[in-house]
Amino acid sequence: VETNEVTSEFWAVRGLPHRPDGPAFFVKDPVSNVVTSEEWFMNGKLHRAQGPAVVERHPSTGFAIREEWHRHGRCHRSDGPAFIERDGLTGRVLVQRFYEDGNELKTRRGFNLG
Repeated sequence: VETNEVTSEFWAVRGLPHRPDGPAFFVKDPVSNVVTSEEWFMNGKLHRAQGPAVVERHPSTGFAIREEWHRHGRCHRSDGPAFIERDGLTGRVLVQRFYEDGNELKTRRGFNLG
């Protein structure tokens, strides 16, 4: 089925993924209209100052099934888990991983935070 809708975008500067005010890459499901994947980059490195740099969503429910916080290309979050994996149908948290400056500090599995 051909549509005239934008289903993906990629932003780059000098060949490197880069966008200071939004995701440098995203994919939208043409049926549900849910943004199923977004990645935030600065100068070719995953980076987002406020929020996750990588978000993947279930196309039907819209639940975030994976979130990753990155700072200058390294997995990092000082106020919570830098990696979260959820069940796509229920939103239940399956895995949390805590990182600082790319170093994994701990992993928690199999609980529900919301």
